Amino acid sequence: MSFDIDPAISDLNPRVVPIRGNSKGPSIKGWTDIQDRVDDWLEENKGDLHFEEDEYHRYGIVLDEDMVIVDIDCHDGAENGYESLNQIVKAGGPDVWDQAGLVVLSPSGGRHLFFKKDPSIKIPKSSKAFPAIDLLSKGAQVIGAGSNHVQGGKYKVETWKGELTTLGEEFFSWFRPHSKPSADNIDFGDQYGDRMGGE
Repeated sequence: MSFDIDPAISDLNPRVVPIRGNSKGPSIKGWTDIQDRVDDWLEENKGDLHFEEDEYHRYGIVLDEDMVIVDIDCHDGAENGYESLNQIVKAGGPDVWDQAGLVVLSPSGGRHLFFKKDPSIKIPKSSKAFPAIDLLSKGAQVIGAGSNHVQGGKYKVETWKGELTTLGEEFFSWFRPHSKPSADNIDFGDQYGDRMGGE
């Protein structure tokens, strides 16, 4: 088995950790404090973005305190993060899809929207008001683009603007208590309906 690192992730040069076998997360002890970055791996791999590995089939991006990922889930018969994003936009919140500097598509149809953030801002992980969306930052990792999905296919970069944009309290406040907007007369399908497809 092998994996690739997408050129956009090489440009971003985040901290990275290898993931063994069919696991969805790293098994390396103390991985949250790992200091290896993409550049370090490329130096060892003679600059090649393709990695031939017997033990590791994918890699994780380890998030720093100044990074945040809006993790959108989309599974048949389950709550849908695209509907939750649409609810926020319809109620007057920011359209984070258009703002994201980096968007990674999962073969399952979900997406990771990458942003910078103020390290001093503490963010909630999720809100029952907006199911199937998680806000991930320091202490978390996501599977990196170019990795193999455990059920087949690869994680792919869909958008890369050359740098990450900053996400702030204008969006995070929707996930804090008492922030649920009225959902009356909201059409969940029109804003993100064409973006819900995956492999």
